[in-house]
Amino acid sequence: MPSKILVVEDDQDIRQLLHVQLTAAGYETAFPRDAATALSVARSART
Repeated sequence: MPSKILVVEDDQDIRQLLHVQLTAAGYETAFPRDAATALSVARSART
């Protein structure tokens, strides 16, 4: 099972770059667009 990384970044170009690099390195990624959604994703991943 791959490690998971939650990235909160408002710049689309940086999100795309991180997505490409992290998935190529074998990580499972989530890229919510705002802090409220990031908190929701983080909380649901913990349970």
